[in-house]
Amino acid sequence: MNPVLKKQPLYLLLLPIFFVLHGYITFYGRVPIGSASILCIKYIGVSVLIALLFYLFYRDLQKASILAFLVMCYNLFFGPAHDFIRTILGNSFFAKHTFILPFSAILLLAIILLLKRTKKDLSTLTLYLNILFLILIIIDTGNLLLNKLTKKIVSVVTFPKELTTCDTCAKPDIYLIVADEYANNKQLKEYLGFDNSQYEKNLSNRGFHVVQNSKSNYNSTPFSIASLLNMNFIDSLGDRFNDKSLNASFNQINHNAVTAWLKQQGYTIKNNSAFPIDNIPNPVSSTFFNTGTLLFTMHTFIGRFNSDIRWNFITRFKIKSEIKKFVRGRLDINQTLIDNTISEAKRKNPKPRFVYLHLMLPHFPYLLDSSGHPDYETSFLETNRQDKKRYLGYLQYGNTLFLKLIDEIQTASPKAIILFMGDHGFRFLEGNQEMHFMSFNSIYLPGKNYEKFYDSMSMVNQFRVLLNTSFNQRLPLLKDSTIFIKNWW
Repeated sequence: MNPVLKKQPLYLLLLPIFFVLHGYITFYGRVPIGSASILCIKYIGVSVLIALLFYLFYRDLQKASILAFLVMCYNLFFGPAHDFIRTILGNSFFAKHTFILPFSAILLLAIILLLKRTKKDLSTLTLYLNILFLILIIIDTGNLLLNKLTKKIVSVVTFPKELTTCDTCAKPDIYLIVADEYANNKQLKEYLGFDNSQYEKNLSNRGFHVVQNSKSNYNSTPFSIASLLNMNFIDSLGDRFNDKSLNASFNQINHNAVTAWLKQQGYTIKNNSAFPIDNIPNPVSSTFFNTGTLLFTMHTFIGRFNSDIRWNFITRFKIKSEIKKFVRGRLDINQTLIDNTISEAKRKNPKPRFVYLHLMLPHFPYLLDSSGHPDYETSFLETNRQDKKRYLGYLQYGNTLFLKLIDEIQTASPKAIILFMGDHGFRFLEGNQEMHFMSFNSIYLPGKNYEKFYDSMSMVNQFRVLLNTSFNQRLPLLKDSTIFIKNWW
């Protein structure tokens, strides 16, 4: 047997390589190779540093390396292990952080003392761990090559076969504004007790057409946007909300038919959303749509500490400075995207533009009331996700904000097409699943030709009707059906 494998703790370096490589494959296409490489180097550096610190205590490289390995494993795999425990024990005391963290500390101390006292040769364990992680890395490398060879990522866009080039068409700027979880007026009136007719009237006064009883095709944002921008249902999504389906939806959004066809017509693409579009990265981060290495570091101990333990501490003791930072940070994200969109509208551009703006509004957390006053006391609490009053207050604030935004765009670019719509309805009401799909939809066309925008139109036909109306296309309409995406796994 190779003495290096038996004596040298290569696993201390192989563990970070395996973790990052496996995450890169799991979220293939959503993690830049450069970011993954930097993260891998950081983890290797931390592993070596921890081993050196324990070496000062043990004066034994193998003991120090094994303990450093255990500490790194605890950090890297904490989230999946905790989730597994919760699937077995539910919400019992033994599955809570109040038990797990003290127990982990006691266990670590016991292992430290045990390793200090033991006189056993640890070469066999070193050999086993080295071989194990070499095998795991070889398997994942094979999976990575298989992904590339089979082109698992959809990078070549499939257009509807009826799409043609229109050289004689006017090519106005197009603004797609998505207000996340903005329900249509049927749901607002019948299920939430709020009449949004005045806002619809305000849009009509600005030349908009409001599609009555409009709906999304999916009850979750990434899936709805994927169907919208591809003008089709996405077979590869399945009906489960999990890593596989999310990867498929993000890839379909990034490599979508609408922006690819518009680019062929001479359009430039501007992205002010939470998704990569046409390989243009999302300009701001979002806790709802994580991208990059955060996709797998969020499930480490440090990631879970920040998202769960630290946040629970902040909310339990109502640390106002942190709560204000949370609220202001999310408001700043929306404002940054709005400012980017307005700046783009005012910028002179020789080529037509497709500008995609996606705001987490009126989606939870309901940060402001109807008058625009921030809620620093309860807006962040998960228990308020189903609060109809807070949702409606945030929606009414949004109405004022959206009208100002639309006025800015129409002033700067009066000939622009504007699509203002939601991506699904308010989803936290008891009753049938139909409510999840009741999304708002309105359109502004400079020529006011709204004949083909029919009532009860769903998102999958939005751009089919728009291209037929404004770009002389003859795309057939699809059935306005809905697909309910089930919970994780």
